[in-house]
Amino acid sequence: MTKKRIIICLTFLDGVLFRTKKFIPDYRYTKNFIDLWSIDELILIDISKMKFSKNFLEIVNFYSKNCFVPISVGGGISSLSDVDLLYKNGADKIILGSDKLFDQNLSDQITRKYGNQSLIQSLDFKMTKNVYEVFGKSSTKKMNLTIKESILKSMKNGVGEILVNNIDRDGSLLGYDLDLVSEIKKYSKNIKILSYIIPSFLLITNVIKCTLI
Repeated sequence: MTKKRIIICLTFLDGVLFRTKKFIPDYRYTKNFIDLWSIDELILIDISKMKFSKNFLEIVNFYSKNCFVPISVGGGISSLSDVDLLYKNGADKIILGSDKLFDQNLSDQITRKYGNQSLIQSLDFKMTKNVYEVFGKSSTKKMNLTIKESILKSMKNGVGEILVNNIDRDGSLLGYDLDLVSEIKKYSKNIKILSYIIPSFLLITNVIKCTLI
């Protein structure tokens, strides 16, 4: 049975830690109060307009030196040179946005150089007319893909893991969308990483019963 993992996801705007709500920066925090001892992995996402700034690279470097768990980094990655830069600054895995689902050449380049286990595909879903659809570019670009199509496309691209988000629940403290998790489970044999704030232990146990993290 796959080991359950506790994973913290941190989003940074211009080098400052922010909580997001529906993918929009909502509340500012300080990174010094984050508990790095009780987790299995750490995710760092750059939500700044200007990507790969000195501030964000310093943040990646800071956590790589002070947090002794695997670190996954995402936000605006569009080339192998972007990936090389993040690895140089301490990343262990790379997260591609939903808008890169159709860029199999980029996925192939990353997996050839760093291996399938190094690549995570982020899938950002939103419910429209009672149907889950995939959005990219921080929820602004409709990808015209169903859950099944996006999962199969991710697997074809050779990703090692899938990071799942429900845009409407981001920052809501409502926890996992178990209906979305159940749908994903039908099509994916990949390990799922589900990114939400969990307000209660009951929600954690419910999602573990529903799928594997």
